[in-house]
Amino acid sequence: MTSLVLIDSSQLTADGFEKLPDQIILIVGVPPQVGRPSNMPQAQSVIDEITEEAKQYNRIYVASIHPDLTEDDIKSVFEAFGPIKYCKLAPGSTPTRHKGYGFIEYETQQAAMEAIASMNLFDLGGQYLRVGRAITPPNALQVSKIMAI
Repeated sequence: MTSLVLIDSSQLTADGFEKLPDQIILIVGVPPQVGRPSNMPQAQSVIDEITEEAKQYNRIYVASIHPDLTEDDIKSVFEAFGPIKYCKLAPGSTPTRHKGYGFIEYETQQAAMEAIASMNLFDLGGQYLRVGRAITPPNALQVSKIMAI
């Protein structure tokens, strides 16, 4: 029979678990820490630098793409907002599959902003797209592909 045991964290020892094999243990005491890491202030300068660098590109990310949609399908839908420099979906485990997200770079910033405003939460293929400004470097997909090899 399994029983519930309440243990105060100040009385907990490493070997205490070995003595209670058939019991559910609930540890009380100090509440767990939740939230952002305490080093967030140090990371803010890096985040600001990446965000500033991203402003020189007219790139957007598109997530929650239905698995049956292709790169050409996404490109044809997003071309309505302006000329596209490139459209690339993150490659999946097989050559014919993608991971459900990708990046599009427009020739103008206005086209990118219009695409974000119009297509975020747009139902395409039965899934709501998530569209936003990309802050990753333009070669992000190539780097992740190299690291996967």
